[in-house]
Amino acid sequence: MKLLLCLVLNLVLVSVAVKAQKIPKGADAIELTTTLADSALFESVQSYLEEAGFDIDVANEEEGTIVTEYRTVTEFKTIKEPIQIRLLATLENGVVLFKGQATSRNPGNTYENEPIVNDESSNGVSDGEFLFINEIINSYAKTLDQATVEYNVP
Repeated sequence: MKLLLCLVLNLVLVSVAVKAQKIPKGADAIELTTTLADSALFESVQSYLEEAGFDIDVANEEEGTIVTEYRTVTEFKTIKEPIQIRLLATLENGVVLFKGQATSRNPGNTYENEPIVNDESSNGVSDGEFLFINEIINSYAKTLDQATVEYNVP
């Protein structure tokens, strides 16, 4: 019985590991595809971003755009100094394209409204900013039926 339980547990862990995608280097957006109609998807995205701690700056259902205000992130994986991150979502035909922008005012590392791109460090670890966005979008995708996540590399 213990052997059967261990085999089932290993099978579940392997199947979860297989589904996890490696974030490609240079990815600048996350594309989420669903079966939801655009109006329902628009409300769902806006609501989820607010639940994730983002205030909405612009929400235009006609244009299918949602832009959050900047949210300060002080520590997350490789983020060790405060950085401000905002999300930009564009919706069309059941697909949401998420992009991020970052602003940093840390000494020696100052920039404003920089697009967030997954640039890996020499040890292969993805940037904390992109990992932060990725975690939010993947958590959101888990709340939807039949949602898929892909990464856009220009």
